[in-house]
Amino acid sequence: MPQTVTVDIIDHYPDWMSKAYAALENVSLHELPLAGSHDAGAYDISTGSQAQGANITTQLACGFRYFDFRVCVNNGVFYAVHGAATTNNNYAAIASRRDAAFKETGKQFIFDDIKNFCKSHPKELVILHFSHFVGSGSQKFSNRDEKDFAQLIREYFSGMLIPRHRWQSYGDCIRAGQQVVAIVDDDATWYPGPSDNAGLWSTKDCFKDRYSNKYFDITGGAAFNNLQAKIDYTLQDQEDYLMRGGSDHRDPHKFWVTQAVLNYSAVPYQGHSQNYHGAKVMNPQFRKAYGNWRQGRRKDGTPDSNLRKPNILLMDYAGHFLGPKLNDPLHLF
Repeated sequence: MPQTVTVDIIDHYPDWMSKAYAALENVSLHELPLAGSHDAGAYDISTGSQAQGANITTQLACGFRYFDFRVCVNNGVFYAVHGAATTNNNYAAIASRRDAAFKETGKQFIFDDIKNFCKSHPKELVILHFSHFVGSGSQKFSNRDEKDFAQLIREYFSGMLIPRHRWQSYGDCIRAGQQVVAIVDDDATWYPGPSDNAGLWSTKDCFKDRYSNKYFDITGGAAFNNLQAKIDYTLQDQEDYLMRGGSDHRDPHKFWVTQAVLNYSAVPYQGHSQNYHGAKVMNPQFRKAYGNWRQGRRKDGTPDSNLRKPNILLMDYAGHFLGPKLNDPLHLF
């Protein structure tokens, strides 16, 4: 049985954006170098679905600034899920359910953790990406739930939400006291559209998905189960993408993810989640390649002026398996 694990983590970077303010001030949000947490709320799970080894407060302290959040609702309480695996990690709850939700878990809400971090670190900026809206058991994520969740985002991060502008820079946001980008997938029917007043961003409007899934279309058999072959192919595919023009290219006006998360069919559980073992292999390799791309070099270190800069590096077990130098966000640029 896979078990909940906590492994050594380097969490000394709560204010790295503040320290790098001069270098980041005029960089657009879509070109910021940001470390991201995949299935960020999937910690404290005693199944193979555990994707993270630390809570959100610790992930923030590790320097992670993009959070992939999957959302489930149970009678007005919104919490993290990963596939069929549930958690007791609550994002927030409607007013009538807050006391009961807190008593049940004994944990502060994730939205409180993020809000408190931002207040304590006024030059740090975070991106919250919400998707996979589902209901608990036979419940559906209803129109009422959708409206409630949107309102909770606005309520918790009132005054902090960054409105949608194509060209705004990190410095523009910080000077305005705005630190939180809230993105919701467009399949959420309550989404009010790309309106500055709404405070919420549309995935369709601001995000360019490209996760190098072509691997699954062109390979099979033994190669399909070869994790290193997948890593090699994905890194090369992403590098080629960053170098070429045309319609399928790195759009500097949209967020873009370098996803260090692949199918783990060949990775044994060995007492922990597959995500744990996959991250142990992938995080150092993707982080090294990403760092080279940010500095205008190919993944092998060769300088190349044609490379566009990547944006978000998304990882399981955020802050783990990187070592001091690779974990330091100040080495991203």
